[in-house]
Amino acid sequence: MKTILIILLVICPVLGQSIPDSAVQTVIGCENTTISLSCPVASYVSIVRANYGRFAMAVCNHQVDLDMRTDCGSEMVTTALIGKMCDKLSICNVQISPSFFPPVCPD
Repeated sequence: MKTILIILLVICPVLGQSIPDSAVQTVIGCENTTISLSCPVASYVSIVRANYGRFAMAVCNHQVDLDMRTDCGSEMVTTALIGKMCDKLSICNVQISPSFFPPVCPD
């Protein structure tokens, strides 16, 4: 199996306050790991965008596979799944597992 990764764009809004563009955090995790999303007190996790698939040769490619496709992902489905799981929580753990996310990249 080829390694899959997830890229999340996350913000931690505080009710009643505007959110500067610099507040967007990028979180990257590799297959079979767990990433933890957390926000400060009085704010909550809000998923801006999430993508599960393969997008780059240099990230999560521990075996240096040069034949890896990097053009497969599932942004709409993944954003909805992670949003449903994490939005409005102060802490959320996401296990990056092919058993949770839909298949996106052929081997």
